[in-house]
Amino acid sequence: LIGAATAVTVPFVYPVSWAVVFPDMSSTGLWMDTEVYDLIWNWCYNSVMLPCLLTTGLAAGTIIHIVLQPLILGVPGIPWLHLAGGVLAVASLGLVALYSSSARNGVQHLREVDIEDPKYNGWLFPSRAPCFVQGESEFCWVLSLDYSSGELLSEQRQVRRLADGSYAVEQEALDSRSGPEMALRARELGQKVQDKRVRCYTSSRGAYL
Repeated sequence: LIGAATAVTVPFVYPVSWAVVFPDMSSTGLWMDTEVYDLIWNWCYNSVMLPCLLTTGLAAGTIIHIVLQPLILGVPGIPWLHLAGGVLAVASLGLVALYSSSARNGVQHLREVDIEDPKYNGWLFPSRAPCFVQGESEFCWVLSLDYSSGELLSEQRQVRRLADGSYAVEQEALDSRSGPEMALRARELGQKVQDKRVRCYTSSRGAYL
């Protein structure tokens, strides 16, 4: 029952989770957007998805119960500390290995990738350069003008996905910087990310893994 209840309620936690995990992305204001919750309601709580959520939650809860019961209550003939301690040690080592590997450096930012490197331009099976940007917001800067001073500005706009799958650019700027540098950099990154010689991710962790 706990698994089914979790599966049914967890979709409404996704917007907040995205804003916490990816603070640099344009999803920071997502958890306050009522249209997002309407979209979740229409997608997840219909006659098809709701039974899937309930079934998946029940199955996951049952499997977790079967696995955890002997670890919590113990198994006759096996000291509880040895059983639970061994499982805890293996899980801890796995988590340490996962997070230490994801925290390593060595993956370049898209701006630093040399796409003219021979290994990305081979005739037979050329490799693609794994790289990253600091969230999708790096692409969302446009040139603007300060009408009072005539100074060129770079404004960050939020791109919102509509219910029909198309995208719309918000007119209100999320951020503003003096000078055209941020907008020109965003244009350069936008052109470079479309190159088939790069494989770009929205975080260094995603690019590494």
